[in-house]
Amino acid sequence: AENVTIEVLLTIQSVNIEVVGSTSIAVSAPAASSRISARGVIKNVVGSGSGNVDYSVKIASQTGSWTLYTNADAVPQNNYRLRAIWAIWTATMTTADFNDNDILTLSDQASSSTVFFSDSGTAANVGNPAADGGTNVAPGSERSIFFRFDSGASGTTGSHSAYVQVSASATP
Repeated sequence: AENVTIEVLLTIQSVNIEVVGSTSIAVSAPAASSRISARGVIKNVVGSGSGNVDYSVKIASQTGSWTLYTNADAVPQNNYRLRAIWAIWTATMTTADFNDNDILTLSDQASSSTVFFSDSGTAANVGNPAADGGTNVAPGSERSIFFRFDSGASGTTGSHSAYVQVSASATP
């Protein structure tokens, strides 16, 4: 048997993102309806060792009396659902641009060309995944994220706050 030598080179990439502008986005809707939020902006900060990143999104914590609902059917009373999509700055989306694979959960979900990106929207109103999505985001680039809030069925009372976390990992 022959001896084989393998050289392994490891590279450490620094990942640093920030929220641009307000860190709070309020959305309210009457019972049994849906509303779209104002945009939030996330930036991949340029720094030593920085490179392209992929974003993951989840509901990190919540306060209030409602229950997070992650199924795609009608939201029951005193429940809520949040969906998120990355889109162009000038997006003119409707609630129909959000799909079932855009529903936020309590676990990190990686962005892709369909997850957290409109499967049904047109490039004119939401952009395209390569340039406007949450994957392979270059240092110094900003991405706009929008949320769709689906309120509970008729008879829902009270209020709720959900804290969304966007995480970055080095693009493989």
